[in-house]
Amino acid sequence: MAGSGPPKSALLAYLVAKYDPDALGLSKWVQAELRALRAAAKDAGIPLAVEVFYRNRNAAMRALFAPDMDLWPDDCDAPFGENPIENHAGAPRWTPINRASPNDGEALRDFTVEARRQIKEVCGFAPACHVGFFFGHGYGPVGMFYTSQPGERRRANGQPDYLTLTELAHGVKAGEPLDLLVLKSCHLQLLELVYELEGSARLLIGCQETAAVSPWPWAELMPIMAAGGDVEAMSRRFVDRLGEFLKSPDNRDDGNNGTVSNVPYSALRIAPARGAFKKPLENLVEAMRLAAHTGIGLRDLHSALEESRHDRPGRDPALIRDPALIDIGKLSANLMASESHRELGKALDAALHAVLVLDKSNDHYSGLSAYYRPPVGTASRVDVSRNPVETARYQELSLKETGWPLMALEPLVLPQTGLSPT
Repeated sequence: MAGSGPPKSALLAYLVAKYDPDALGLSKWVQAELRALRAAAKDAGIPLAVEVFYRNRNAAMRALFAPDMDLWPDDCDAPFGENPIENHAGAPRWTPINRASPNDGEALRDFTVEARRQIKEVCGFAPACHVGFFFGHGYGPVGMFYTSQPGERRRANGQPDYLTLTELAHGVKAGEPLDLLVLKSCHLQLLELVYELEGSARLLIGCQETAAVSPWPWAELMPIMAAGGDVEAMSRRFVDRLGEFLKSPDNRDDGNNGTVSNVPYSALRIAPARGAFKKPLENLVEAMRLAAHTGIGLRDLHSALEESRHDRPGRDPALIRDPALIDIGKLSANLMASESHRELGKALDAALHAVLVLDKSNDHYSGLSAYYRPPVGTASRVDVSRNPVETARYQELSLKETGWPLMALEPLVLPQTGLSPT
């Protein structure tokens, strides 16, 4: 039940679907999520701004649900009806947005700015906390939302039109940073994204691996936001409840009549990341360069990195994981186990704990990942090295100041084979 007094938080939900009147595939799950969001926001008294963005059309549907609006049975149906852009007259709460020259970063920025303006206008003031929630496909350092299906739109250069990490950071910033950004997308709890979000968000909740599509328990999550207060404490309670929810296999649907085995979510602080990781990463990169040139410490470093991959020998074959990602906590532990690299591991571990608010991952993950080019012959959804445009974009991320992107694209080589693992 909504609390008394003005709302302390507002939720901006950016949901990515297909222009699909049958609401199949991801669109079916987006609609289910929207229904749960709408009902819970109404009950908790939280303003809810929504944009359903169609990946296969240059268009979107947008709505603002104020706490005092009645809950209509068809509130969440309009974006998924037949030709919703053309037939929006029967859905007065929804506004069609046509984009003659679409760019995902600018489209998101337009939504973020307009939603915050409308919420302030409706409430009479700006709520103390603004939370962003995204639901759509995630591809790690490659970006968000693109799916390689026939008819999906392309950029002018013919490349897939996904939202890059840089565009994501640009899109969520509207004057003041978002207090909390929550991503229901795969493979995006990344050091690369944390660096990119500096100044755009204060805290990040995301998943290191495959994100299940089952609707979240918003009836329990929304009151956490409605209570207001310290945003870091809010993120801790949010991840704690979400982690408990995801322990049940019934809540880990993969969207294809199966179950995701592992859904590791965590909450991270954005502001301290750059200062915390700069020197440890620079020292690690320097050690890797020295090892590659002289062979000093090469085997230990190679082993520490390779054994930190999400997908590595000896792992449970039932787990869904990506070999192009390494777990930062596992890497620091592996380095600390090596006498010659113990200090590197300690520094990296300290940086991780400066950023980590709460990890509900499990024994396999620590709460933060980074890209490391995968071995040849392995299946990866987030490998940027297969596409020169993606490689170039990766090299220009803010993390480049540490030297890590160049090292990540050229993993260490063991001398006995003379062959790179990539």
